[in-house]
Amino acid sequence: MNCSLGSKDLFLEVIKDRLYLCSGSKPPISTTEAYFFSIDDDLVYDPFNHDFGPLSLAHVHKYMREMVRLLVDPNFKNVKIYHYCQNSFDK
Repeated sequence: MNCSLGSKDLFLEVIKDRLYLCSGSKPPISTTEAYFFSIDDDLVYDPFNHDFGPLSLAHVHKYMREMVRLLVDPNFKNVKIYHYCQNSFDK
């Protein structure tokens, strides 16, 4: 399945009419009404002893700073924000 604006049931609404989560095999393209972003290639998990745990607190902090920046940016005031994740198991 892919994220696409034509298929509303693929999205998880986090903040009503503002922030959504979605996943798919191909990243969607942003429009004037919807901004898609991904951290799949930016915040990569560094395994400790071959585990598969969560991101470090530094990565979580970086993600939250970016999320707050997007939510308060006047340029995105009337834009729905979508956090896109690849649906491959290694992401």
